[in-house]
Amino acid sequence: MKVKFKSGLLFRSAIIPWYDTDPAMLLTLAFAVAALLFSLFGVAAVLDTPHYHAAIWVPGLLGILSLTITISMLIRLIGRS
Repeated sequence: MKVKFKSGLLFRSAIIPWYDTDPAMLLTLAFAVAALLFSLFGVAAVLDTPHYHAAIWVPGLLGILSLTITISMLIRLIGRS
């Protein structure tokens, strides 16, 4: 059994999801930079208090994850322009 395709359907423009638009990506970038700054303040607070040295992984992990998102969003936004 052959399936017939309408030729008009093959050449539609792609629908861009809402999370792939420039405003959504800029908002995500702003939150990622804010989380990165928050993690840097957390690392500084942990280093100032010797009692909390064992918990430096928490702000460190937050910093690594937010830096990854920041770099990814910057690459995608620069690639679009």
